[in-house]
Amino acid sequence: MRNALLAASTILMASPLWAQDAPPLTEAERQQAIQEIQDLRSRMTAQGADPAYLPGDAFAAYLVAEMPVWAKAVKESGARLD
Repeated sequence: MRNALLAASTILMASPLWAQDAPPLTEAERQQAIQEIQDLRSRMTAQGADPAYLPGDAFAAYLVAEMPVWAKAVKESGARLD
């Protein structure tokens, strides 16, 4: 599970800026990452989640739009890091 989460996080958080310095994946690494993502997607779907793919620009726009919403919710809740 941890590897699948790491693979998904890497894909979600990778940006073209970071990717330009990264060595290319071998075919075996690429196939392993794809399999782990497919396994993760299957488990998420089985639990009722709706995993969706967003291209990099769309995902970045989504995060920019969501951050103020959640920042407000956290501030209003009074949540604190202890």
